Amino acid sequence: MCLQPDVLVYRLRAVERFQDLQLDELADLFSTIHKVTNLVEKHFNATSLITMIQIKHTLESYKSNKI
Repeated sequence: MCLQPDVLVYRLRAVERFQDLQLDELADLFSTIHKVTNLVEKHFNATSLITMIQIKHTLESYKSNKI
């Protein structure tokens, strides 16, 4: 049986590019991903998990992230 729970971890501060995140923000982001991964594995009794990161650098994504 293959379960596919989807979890979205999103940064708190809107930035135009991934490179614009501060080091402490990156540490917090990956620390959160690490914690969520552990929780999902325990909840579903999983022995493995795939973590994917999507980074969009397009003109449209810049427009949609502007506040």
